[in-house]
Amino acid sequence: MRIEPTFDHTLLADALRRDYGLSVERLTFTPQGEVAFSYVVTCADQYRYYLKILDDSRLARLSAQRMDFYLPLTYELHARSVFPYLPCPIKTRRGVLYTTIDAHPAILFSYIEGENPDEASLHSPACGSSWRATWRRCTPTQRRLLQIVLLWRRLRCPSSLPCATDYAYWNR
Repeated sequence: MRIEPTFDHTLLADALRRDYGLSVERLTFTPQGEVAFSYVVTCADQYRYYLKILDDSRLARLSAQRMDFYLPLTYELHARSVFPYLPCPIKTRRGVLYTTIDAHPAILFSYIEGENPDEASLHSPACGSSWRATWRRCTPTQRRLLQIVLLWRRLRCPSSLPCATDYAYWNR
């Protein structure tokens, strides 16, 4: 989302304290994403988190319906070091992978420094080379899991970059 919602920052900080035990010092809105409002959460100890609060759109409702599948999957892929750099949801004090803030599903992640790639770099030959190199380093189980994750996300591949689910391409 490109425009910050009217969420009360005190309400957000209180919810994060209640559900995750965090002492929030600052919430910084980041204008990115299509189905969620994104915030960088800075705590009193200067540790940072990434908070996604789903909006009321149809796509957000579909995403919320699938959270019970994809959040445990990404959590396990990260926890078992299958994909250690995969953004991993953080469990609440109750042991669940998301909470509700002001009637909106909210997911907290560890903050990963850096920027998301833009469309041009995603479709560049260098990105394809990087994916092939990563694919070759994966074990057969990791390859299958990656295929499942990408299929589940319904990755739409441009003609210049073969789908990651095309085993023959990535295995050459």
